[in-house]
Parts: sequence; structure tokens; C-alpha cells
Amino acid sequence: MCIRDRYYRLMARYYIHEKMHMEIAKAYKVIYDTLKDNSSIEERLLLKKVAFENYVLYLLLSPFSHEKTNLLSITHKLYRKELELNPLLDELVQSFLTNEIIPLHSVELFHRVGGYEPFRKDIMDESELHFKQLQRGIIHHNLKVVELYYTRITIKRLAELSSIPTSLVEEEIS
Repeated sequence: MCIRDRYYRLMARYYIHEKMHMEIAKAYKVIYDTLKDNSSIEERLLLKKVAFENYVLYLLLSPFSHEKTNLLSITHKLYRKELELNPLLDELVQSFLTNEIIPLHSVELFHRVGGYEPFRKDIMDESELHFKQLQRGIIHHNLKVVELYYTRITIKRLAELSSIPTSLVEEEIS
């Protein structure tokens, strides 16, 4: 492992501790883009796969910003091959890039993302917090989509459209 990889791994750990998800994503992107040939092919492929998964997932966990949208667009365009190898990440990236409501089925979502490093309880102490942040990100995305298409909508209807309990919608709006 070269010094640059080690530096960015340590920075990712620091950013995880500080809960700076955009910075975590950027660190994993650098790790993915700069992994060198100083290890076996299988080990390097596994490291690249985990680094790419972490990059995309932490990017999705970060709060909404134009930088997040730009990085998602860049990821969608430049990393098509990697996304095609991972249909769940591809689906999540495409969902966040479209102006369509993402249905939030918590149990199904938890089972689908539960195997990835940021959501694994055996690896991350913050796994439940990460899952809640992903839920919040989906809710915020849905609110932005509704804002585009509706001038007046009841909370009950908003909850129905996005498959979110009314209490969660009220909590996020307030």
C-alpha cells in the first residue's frame, strides 16, 4: 500500500468519526482512482470494489448540495462500467439524479443495503445512523421533487406518494 492510499484511508476514518460524509466519499474516490499494482490482482480488485462502493454510498449519505448532484452526475457518466457491475448502486444513483419520487420501503431498503460496509453492524458502529441518513436523504429528495410539481399538497398525500409514514414527513418538514 502506497503512502497516498494510506493517507486517504486514514482521512476516511477521521471523516467517518467526524460524520463528514461528502469528505468520506471524496477520500474513497481518490483511493479508488489511485490504487496501484503493488498487490495481487484479486486483492486489488477487492480493494477497488470496496472503495467504489464506499464512495457511492457515502456520497448518497451526504446532505443535499449542488456538489453532491455534480458528483452523482459525474459518477453516472464516468463510472458506468462499475455501476453496471453493481445494480443496486446504479439504481440508487439514477434515482437520486431523476426528478421522480423514490418509494421508501424501509425494511426492503435495509435488506438491500445491509451488506455494504457503511451499513454493516460488525464493521461500523454508526451503521444504524447511516441507514437513517439514507432514509433522510430519500425523504429530502422526495420533498424536492414534490416541490417541483406541486404548489399545494397535504402531508397525508405527500406521505402516500412517497411511501413514508406521516410522522416522518412532518418531522423532516419541520
